[in-house]
Amino acid sequence: MLLLQHRGGIYMDMDFLANTELFYGIAAAELPVLLERLHARQLGFCKDEILCPAGQPIHEIGLVLQGELYIQHEDVWGGRTLLDRITPGQLYGEVYACIGNEPSLVSVAAAADSRVLLLNPTHLLHQNAQNEAAQEILLRNLIRGIAGKNLNLSRRALYTAHRSIRGRVLAYLSDQALLHKSATFLIPFDRQQLADYLGVDRSALSAELGKLQREGLLTTHREAFRLTPPLMPKG
Repeated sequence: MLLLQHRGGIYMDMDFLANTELFYGIAAAELPVLLERLHARQLGFCKDEILCPAGQPIHEIGLVLQGELYIQHEDVWGGRTLLDRITPGQLYGEVYACIGNEPSLVSVAAAADSRVLLLNPTHLLHQNAQNEAAQEILLRNLIRGIAGKNLNLSRRALYTAHRSIRGRVLAYLSDQALLHKSATFLIPFDRQQLADYLGVDRSALSAELGKLQREGLLTTHREAFRLTPPLMPKG
């Protein structure tokens, strides 16, 4: 296991980083020099702390080392829409960091006590002959990650295009069944988070799930769901 020491005696697992979406394909032994070129630094955040407030530019790419983050949008009345959850090994802020001084439309909050690695993308956007191969891999991984997030946003847009709560719930659960290739699966949200993600009231969501259970379309307990025909899509 290769480790890199940072200020304050904090150590980082290079083997872990080598398996993240950004650094995948780069040998762990190459990472310390690469991280130095990216001006890597670690920061810790407490639960509910805001890492990146809406309305301000994001200048560094964030990679979650520990904990969990939420990407969310809040209106002036306090209404919140959950857009995504970021878990260890995943990125946030990469689009804004690459653009430059564009104010963020969303905020990034710690869903739990978390530690993140911040990277300056300037090195990625300018050719450097000293580590051209690693830079090419990083850029390819970054583009793939951004494309994946755009796909997730497109999925959410499809769910919320339904006007009714039932339509949104069934669209989301049907898609989850397809993604898991099973009628039985776990979703990454609790009830409040799912309500925020689908843009509906929590009480109304719970009531609709109760109706769907009584109608025999599904069974659910917390994050666990089991869909029953004819809702279950056929492969």
